[in-house]
Amino acid sequence: MITHNKHKITQELLVRYVLGEANDNERNRVKDWSMESVANENELNNLSNIINKVDQFRDTHSINLDKEWDKFLSEKDKASSVDYNFNKKKFFFPIRNIAIWIGFILLSTIGYFIYHNYTNNQYIWLDAGNKVCSIRLEDGSSVVLNKGSRLGYSKNFLKENRNVQLFGEAFFSIKHANLPMFTVVYNDVNIKDIGTAFNVKKENEEVQIIVEEGKVNIESNNTILELSANEVAKVNPIDNVIKKSIVKDKFYQYYRTKKFDCIGTPLIELVNGLREFYSEKIELQNSSLDNIPITVYFEDQPISKILDIICDTLKLEWSRQSDGKIIIYKVK
Repeated sequence: MITHNKHKITQELLVRYVLGEANDNERNRVKDWSMESVANENELNNLSNIINKVDQFRDTHSINLDKEWDKFLSEKDKASSVDYNFNKKKFFFPIRNIAIWIGFILLSTIGYFIYHNYTNNQYIWLDAGNKVCSIRLEDGSSVVLNKGSRLGYSKNFLKENRNVQLFGEAFFSIKHANLPMFTVVYNDVNIKDIGTAFNVKKENEEVQIIVEEGKVNIESNNTILELSANEVAKVNPIDNVIKKSIVKDKFYQYYRTKKFDCIGTPLIELVNGLREFYSEKIELQNSSLDNIPITVYFEDQPISKILDIICDTLKLEWSRQSDGKIIIYKVK
């Protein structure tokens, strides 16, 4: 069972949430839990990625549920001396419950298979945990991992390729020499560096790439797009459409520079950044406030001072609830 503060979230509930089988109350519980920390949000995203991989696996593999269930029981009998015989009249589950649990067992099995597809490549995983961390790779490239993010690279890094896998958010400054091309794999998107520095993260279910210096090539579902310095691309995971635009500000740098530089930045983006950076529960009263643009600059200031400036600028108010949650709202 996964516990965090007041929320108790089971792995089964997370699976049902991702599969769309959770009820309204359960969905709200999972949403609250995922908002408590970047680590929770990433865990939910990682589970979604695994289930997506399972869907791809299922599309190309035929699975006999009866055969797999018999195999599962057979393996359990071999592994334990416990008598698994039972009275069928007393031991009864609805067919749907049995199907769910068989599906959950298969999901775990396939997830294990997928996991070993990665680990058999002998990947080394680096976890940022609850703080931003800087990493220098063997090729001299540097990476700044945001809180709750993970970076994986092969033990054969440099020998065969310079591919890394990312979950969460990171800034890359790539070393160039007579080396293989540096490639970041994020979900089903490949970002191939042909320049110097870029930022990658997931935002509103889209993969966002911002190029700070040089150029990168973005590949998604046979679509290739070149991105240059001061350009941003967003890749939609549903239709794999890549949208390119100009970077308006340097807000995305906040987790590594500790500076919040907003120029017409949507309020919800600033709030999300503050929530993550200060590890505070901050929410807007309603979605009507999400896209209010704000132009401000903060550097190394306490959260209370920042909230005061935001509210003075936008004519809003803020308050801290008894549970510690901060609400930003508009006075009627």
